[in-house]
Amino acid sequence: AREVASSRSALRLPNLLELYCGNGNHTCALGSHFARVLAVEIDRKLCDAAELNLRSNGVDNASVLCASSGKFCKRLLRKIKQAKSQPLPTLEPAAECTSGVTAEGTTAVASESAEAIWMREAVERTDVVLVDPPRCGLDAETRQLVSLYDHILYVSCNPSALLSDLEAIGSDFVVERLAIFDHFAYSHHLEVGVHLRRASAKLAVT
Repeated sequence: AREVASSRSALRLPNLLELYCGNGNHTCALGSHFARVLAVEIDRKLCDAAELNLRSNGVDNASVLCASSGKFCKRLLRKIKQAKSQPLPTLEPAAECTSGVTAEGTTAVASESAEAIWMREAVERTDVVLVDPPRCGLDAETRQLVSLYDHILYVSCNPSALLSDLEAIGSDFVVERLAIFDHFAYSHHLEVGVHLRRASAKLAVT
């Protein structure tokens, strides 16, 4: 993650989009390496746990969005396509927002919502995306969205689904790093972490 975060211009840190964030364990670990983090999770209880973990660990640049990953990706894809079909306006600095924002508007915020901020920035900021999907892997629209990012961090609990997703994402990416974790001894279950980098994207190794 540090190597991914170091592949930045001299002017800005990269942003991180995290899908299926769960209780925010990856969010807490990676938050300090990015300018802004948006963590998406559909389970309200896990969102509450993620917000608590962020506060407990002093991570103040991350927002948790309670939403379906698939529906969020669909909205973001539509926004990116709209931006490509018309001139982009000059983006004003994003307003600060409180955590605990929901896509359905069930939680009030003091300023612009996390999703609104991300939608404004994401058309130009396809830096890094992290996915930690269920055993079935990624749906078609999520695959399409993550393929727009220069760096993909994929945490998988099903190597077969991971392989299918990697084949679908396409040959524009190379495997920069891969690690296998046997967390469930004496069983066939394996965890796999892989860093995919777009072949044309540079990576500064520190």
